[in-house]
Amino acid sequence: MTDNYISIPEWHITDPDGIELKENGDSLINIAFKNPRIISEPCYYNRGIRGAIRECYIRQSVYELLLKALGFLPEGYGFKIYDSWRPYEVQRFLYDEQVEKLCRQGYTIEKAKQEAKEFVSYPEKDPMKPYVHSTGGAVDLTVIDEKGNELPMGTGFDDFTSLAYTDAFESGEDETVKNNRRLLYNAMIKAGFTNYPSEWWHYDYGDFFWAAETKRKISLFGGIYETSEGKQA
Repeated sequence: MTDNYISIPEWHITDPDGIELKENGDSLINIAFKNPRIISEPCYYNRGIRGAIRECYIRQSVYELLLKALGFLPEGYGFKIYDSWRPYEVQRFLYDEQVEKLCRQGYTIEKAKQEAKEFVSYPEKDPMKPYVHSTGGAVDLTVIDEKGNELPMGTGFDDFTSLAYTDAFESGEDETVKNNRRLLYNAMIKAGFTNYPSEWWHYDYGDFFWAAETKRKISLFGGIYETSEGKQA
């Protein structure tokens, strides 16, 4: 049995109003092959989305926190990263895709654009008002066992339904999913990340989601739109 955790607060920040950004210059690094217990599966690249990349980039301090989070997992367990630093072109595609989906469900275009931001941040190309996946501070991930198998989490990645809410299984009878989500949540929170409550897989450090959740007035990471290897948004 994994630790229980405090109920997730009911907040859904979509814009960084009231939070000042002071870029701290932390390096954006490619973490491929740095640790055998942290693997990546470039989901958007595998989907063939234009502009998506196979590499996994995060800020140096975020990588160090992931290493710390590994220490809270059972021996031999690790993380699989679905997505981290995300090019602008991919963010634009995902946001537009969600808006179109909501419009097909009967939403007006104005309402769809607003509701879409609950799951996909608006694709700003402004380093001082960035979507969190442009900062290198946001990471989408799950837990894998010693054989590399993903633990059951109740939904897949990017399942934009209420079942994707991190605490969706807290009052249910599926003890396996409940404990697996708690395992991921507790490991990441203890390491210093915050969770976006609508997505069990999404964790932040240094960006404005993290600042809002921890009640800080300053976020540490601005938007980055090109890697050191020259990969662009």
